[in-house]
Amino acid sequence: MSLEILHAYRHLLRTSLHAIRHAKPARYTLLTHLRHCFRSTPQSASSSYDAPTTTRTLEFLTNAVKYKGVEEKVVRNLIHVWGCRGRDVPSIL
Repeated sequence: MSLEILHAYRHLLRTSLHAIRHAKPARYTLLTHLRHCFRSTPQSASSSYDAPTTTRTLEFLTNAVKYKGVEEKVVRNLIHVWGCRGRDVPSIL
């Protein structure tokens, strides 16, 4: 794994944890999902890494931290859906 991808993983994890305000159930769901995305296929992760996309995602997450608006609701709903998929629970949204 290259150093650039490692830094992207750390920035995404840190900013995402701030966006969900370190809530316990959501923290573990987020960590599991992010680990799966970065570890599932190491060969394709380096080839599919896109720095501008990561930058835009970090900006989106930073706005979710700063403002309680659409960005924050999107992050909460994503975490909820990912958590329901992991436990095989039907999502009621």
